[in-house]
Amino acid sequence: MIKTNWEALNVLGLKPGASIEEVKTTYHKLMKAYHPDANGTTKADPLVFRIQEAYDYLMDHYNSSYYASNHAASDIRKHDSTKILGSEDSLRHAATKRQQKEDRYKAEKRMKQRQEERKEAFLRDAEELRKEREYQEAMDKIHAIRAGEVAAEIIRAMIRGDIK
Repeated sequence: MIKTNWEALNVLGLKPGASIEEVKTTYHKLMKAYHPDANGTTKADPLVFRIQEAYDYLMDHYNSSYYASNHAASDIRKHDSTKILGSEDSLRHAATKRQQKEDRYKAEKRMKQRQEERKEAFLRDAEELRKEREYQEAMDKIHAIRAGEVAAEIIRAMIRGDIK
């Protein structure tokens, strides 16, 4: 339900201070464009009801002493400033939300990057440990072989009688 002149003018796409003739002309153009009889449909566009409501509201106020005494102009200015302030708040809120979303995205990206770096470091460390373990195993085998060879030499020497 339309409650202010400003709201009614806005529905019709008119600026504050529009004349009664501008209201009538705009109303007729909009009704020709959206009315079901004019565009060949059987169902009325909800906008038709809104246009009619805005037109009726403005006609009542144009014809009343309230509108004639220019109180409507101050009403429109009041709503314009309210809308502007509301728009600024909405824009600030949207900017804050967008910034928060961007900050979250950047934080998630940094966190994933750090996880990847930690994962790569872990894999490098694991590879080094694997190489060290393989080296140690190879050295243990060499030592075992050498120990076996030494033991075999000692046994041979004992058999030959070189060692008593």
